[in-house]
Amino acid sequence: MKTVYLSFIFLISIISNKLNAQVSIAPNMGVNISKSLFTEYFFPTKYSTYFYGGAIVKYNISEKLAIQTALQYSQKGYHKEAGDFEVLLPEVRYSYLDIQPTIEFKVIDFIGIYGGINYGIKLKEEYKFPGSDWFNGSNNKTIKDYDFGGLLGIRYYYNNFFINAQYNQSFLNISTLHFTDAQGNEKDYASQKNSTFQFGVGYFFRL
Repeated sequence: MKTVYLSFIFLISIISNKLNAQVSIAPNMGVNISKSLFTEYFFPTKYSTYFYGGAIVKYNISEKLAIQTALQYSQKGYHKEAGDFEVLLPEVRYSYLDIQPTIEFKVIDFIGIYGGINYGIKLKEEYKFPGSDWFNGSNNKTIKDYDFGGLLGIRYYYNNFFINAQYNQSFLNISTLHFTDAQGNEKDYASQKNSTFQFGVGYFFRL
């Protein structure tokens, strides 16, 4: 009985060590280049630069395949394209807590491609007029408290260090506003979606 017990402990130890060898975590930070896409409603926006930072937990299924989840503080938003009323319209910044479960495939040893979903929980909504500081838009809620979309990315590895680039876009309308045409008729299919290019760096630590 003692032999069985020791064998069981030994087996659990091997499995645990193997799992630990396959799990790694990486702090990750960089820039978001973001704007809003308006469909069925003419409101052209241009990309603005914001910040993101967070961590990635990664589990290697094999040498080629891994599952991972990123948790990050991520700023998104837009700036209205130049026009007659640009001076009257603020730059908009949305801050999210993004949860990004993805699957990564190593094309070659130092290049991985990955894809998955992005679920964002809105933390705050801010505005900035030319020459002013950012101010909280808590009394002017224009977007929903969540965002859901997809993402695709590529990652370059140098030992444990990496550089990543990815794109994510909303699947669903994030706006709480009702869009109308020039006659005041509501446009049922009009929507606003986040469009974000993300570039960052990080370092994987094995647990």
